[in-house]
Amino acid sequence: MKILFCQTQFKMGGQQKVLLSIAKELNKKHEVTVYYENHNFFDFEDLNIIKAKRSFQVLNFFLAILICSFTLKFDKKTIIDTWHLYNARISLRKEKYDIVVLLNPYVLFVDEFRKFIDTQKIICWTHNLFEDYMFNRFKTEQSKLKLSMSHADKIISLEKYTASKWREINKNTVVIHNPLTIKNESGYNKKNSKKIGMVTRIDINQKGLDILVKIAKLLNPSTQIFIAGSGTKSEEIKFSNLLIENKLEKQIILLGSLKGEELVEFYSSLALLLVTSRNEGFPLVVAEAMSFGTHIIGFDIPSMREVTAGGQFGTLIPFDNTELFAKNIEDLQNRFLSKDFDLESEELVRYAGKLRVNKIIKEWEEALTK
Repeated sequence: MKILFCQTQFKMGGQQKVLLSIAKELNKKHEVTVYYENHNFFDFEDLNIIKAKRSFQVLNFFLAILICSFTLKFDKKTIIDTWHLYNARISLRKEKYDIVVLLNPYVLFVDEFRKFIDTQKIICWTHNLFEDYMFNRFKTEQSKLKLSMSHADKIISLEKYTASKWREINKNTVVIHNPLTIKNESGYNKKNSKKIGMVTRIDINQKGLDILVKIAKLLNPSTQIFIAGSGTKSEEIKFSNLLIENKLEKQIILLGSLKGEELVEFYSSLALLLVTSRNEGFPLVVAEAMSFGTHIIGFDIPSMREVTAGGQFGTLIPFDNTELFAKNIEDLQNRFLSKDFDLESEELVRYAGKLRVNKIIKEWEEALTK
């Protein structure tokens, strides 16, 4: 099969990381192409690549402004989404693929893609909560989103709750979890670890980093939290200032982006991973951390319930209960070097093994062919 994935950019992010993991695995048996516009934090390896030309992007931006002004849809989000559509149209016109997989924001344009690409099937792959799509990302384009998603041949969702919502719009909706995109070659081997950390994009609102600040202030000042990740320059500056304002710059340590062996070493060193997100599609970092035997504390949101089997493989806290969150961190700190803690860590490694890419790809093969 000839398969096309459409993604706007490849900055550091779980969605981009998973897309490439799935695409590379499918590429072992099929001919896979990835279309994108800007940035490239990752290695595409042997994948076919189509990249929107910069000159066309500039022209399309002014065209999107012009068209949106004539149609009285002159808001920033609609202009940007229209610009992404025009970039795809000029880059992919008359291309032929058996299957096209659309990610945000292209999920708005199922009907438009059918007009300029010769394809048998269009699949929309969603990576966030239903409510995030409807009331945040596409709040000014809800009707357009619903119509587009209803016309997709299939919707792939990361977890059951969101899938149930999409199924009301398109019955052909399935759940496929994100696979592990990092390998733990040595099982659980960190029995003396006391390190607490996060692996996250620096996005204060979505990732709940303002809530993390409140939690950290409740902990013993000697407790350090190490954060691996980066964000936009403005978000990084805002978060650094937030730490300084709360006198936490020595307690919350920013490590920047880690990948490859650096990320493996970081996961290997962690006893406890914190997840303070307000919403997530399927938190890849949680599954990755569990594969290294790292314990999890996060808020009780649908995706966290799914990835931890309803809290069986992680501690879930009612949302925004910072006092209980801090107390559970301290309780786990007191167990870090216990035998029971080690046994539970080994069980986490076994559980996370269910999410290896060679197992998840079988679900993708079925979704693509049926």
